[in-house]
Amino acid sequence: MAPAPGPRRTCRPPRATVLLGGDPECLVLAAVTNDMAVASNEIFGPVAPVLRAADEEEALRIANDTEYGLSSAVFSADGERAPAFADRIETGMTHINDSPVVDMPNTPFGGEKNSGLGRYGTHALLDELTRQHWLSVQHTRPAYPF
Repeated sequence: MAPAPGPRRTCRPPRATVLLGGDPECLVLAAVTNDMAVASNEIFGPVAPVLRAADEEEALRIANDTEYGLSSAVFSADGERAPAFADRIETGMTHINDSPVVDMPNTPFGGEKNSGLGRYGTHALLDELTRQHWLSVQHTRPAYPF
């Protein structure tokens, strides 16, 4: 089948470098900065923008400098430092040394910020879509001692 006529769409930002793959795949991009749409928007596709950070604090600032927060991943050889860092990322889910595409019925699924409202799956859905409210009604006038 021949490609559709018209301008060819690309997902590669002009200043980014393709490390692996290519249009239309754009799997791994280097030289990405946080002002690029590929870094600051939610991407639901096979795109991995790579942003450089001078240290852990800058990496955390870059990770949280977005209006979205569905999922994140931390890759580290340090089994104690990685969870501590992951806990500071403002997302609904963080995967350590993995980036699975999993939606299990017994695991709460959802994001932070503008990445959805609440959690879905198991009791978390009930917690998000309902509220507990204790209501007490006295149907007769109580006898107070005053």
